[in-house]
Amino acid sequence: MPHSITTALFGARAINTDARYMTWLLDFLASLGLDIEALAKQNKIKAAQLANPDSAITADQHRGILRDALLASKDTGLGLRIGLHRSMATLDQLAYLMMSSATLRESTSVGLRYQNYSGRFSGGQIVTSFSERDGEGCYQIQAHESLGELRLLAVEDVLANIVTSSRWVLGKNLPTTRLLCDYPAPPHAGLYETVFNCPIRFDSAVTELFFDAAVLDQPLPQAS
Repeated sequence: MPHSITTALFGARAINTDARYMTWLLDFLASLGLDIEALAKQNKIKAAQLANPDSAITADQHRGILRDALLASKDTGLGLRIGLHRSMATLDQLAYLMMSSATLRESTSVGLRYQNYSGRFSGGQIVTSFSERDGEGCYQIQAHESLGELRLLAVEDVLANIVTSSRWVLGKNLPTTRLLCDYPAPPHAGLYETVFNCPIRFDSAVTELFFDAAVLDQPLPQAS
């Protein structure tokens, strides 16, 4: 029988994030050649905020940084790059809980239960859920239309970071089998095969990433 985990109520609320994540994001954008001092100034993010890892970065500041970075970089695939390179360390204590789980099934349950912990879009404007169908695991992504021009970036960030986080947790690549996307093929569609390593279908009714469910109950290398 299908098994599913849905752990957050879907809504349009925007969630603040913290300086720990924003420091990582700005460093990553700098590695792409962007002027992060200008980005921070445009969005009223001060050095004193970033110096305290627990300082709140508002949802408006976060969105502003991403919007301005998209414009400055002219890189339509920026969301994929952010999600692919974002370290588990930006999840703080949640990263430890996920990586020390006994199995990917348990790690997924923990990650989804606390998906709004880190702020950003997760658990508010984007909700991730999980189910099993005929031998495949499936992560479903629901993105609220209130994301506007950032919707594609936010969805791609989440999708790519599922791949990255799973690699950290499993100690190997997630055995993806197919990806359905509820939006047209973007200009950077060629990146998808590299990132997800599976057949991709755009203009689908849903956004779902499938993988071989056999990996769900295999012991994790850092279980405790």
